[in-house]
Formats: sequence, C-alpha cells, structure tokens
Amino acid sequence: MIRFTLSHLLLTSYIVLLCWLSLKPPSESSDPLMWDKLAHFIAYGGFATLALIASTSQRRFLEWLITGFALGVMLELLQACTGYRTGSVYDQIANTLGLAAGGLLSLLPPIKKFWFTDSNSGTATNAPAQNLHSHD
Repeated sequence: MIRFTLSHLLLTSYIVLLCWLSLKPPSESSDPLMWDKLAHFIAYGGFATLALIASTSQRRFLEWLITGFALGVMLELLQACTGYRTGSVYDQIANTLGLAAGGLLSLLPPIKKFWFTDSNSGTATNAPAQNLHSHD
C-alpha cells in the first residue's frame, strides 16, 4: 500500500508547478540564455531534492530521478507543440544536470547514512526514512 505523506504532496505540487511554468506563455521580458539554463538547473535540482525527501529507499529515489528526466523530456516536447514556446535540447541538458546534482546529494555520507541506512546495524534497511515518514 502506498502512503501519501506531506513530502509526496510537496513533490506532486512541485511537479504541477514545473508543468505550469514550462507550458505557460512566456513573459514579455526574455531572460538571457545563461539565466534560462540556470533556472532549468535549479528547478530540476529542486525536484531531485524533494524526491530525496519523499523517498524511503535508494530504489524509489532513482525511480523519482528517472521520472524527473522523463518529465523534462515530455515538457520540452510539449513546448515545441505550443506555438508560443520552443523545445530545447539545451534546456533538457540543464534539466538533467540539475537532476544529477540533486542526485549526488544522496551520495554524501551524512545524507546517505541518515536517509538510507539503519543507524543501529549499518545495513540498508531504510529505517530512518521510514521513521521519518511514519505516523506511529
């Protein structure tokens, strides 16, 4: 059974926000290219960070990262179909780099130990993450 927690609600809300920002008509002032790519990097790095918080296992986190990659591809393709936006391979590269940077956070020893291992045995039982999300 899948539990829906506050972290899942935040991640779902963030996905909706990413979709809206990606598909709404662009504002009158266009950002310089570098700032646009930085915005993509930060947006998908934020996605990866929220995915880490919502995940109770490394496998689930990897699934979320793959979902984020697929979402980025889908949104870039949809932008190309809108008539008022263009899809960009470079935007997708920035999205992917943001996901990778967020994904690398999970490899930092303090985060990996807290999030994905049982502090008593050192085994990957995901007990802290489960305790973090449980309502007991």
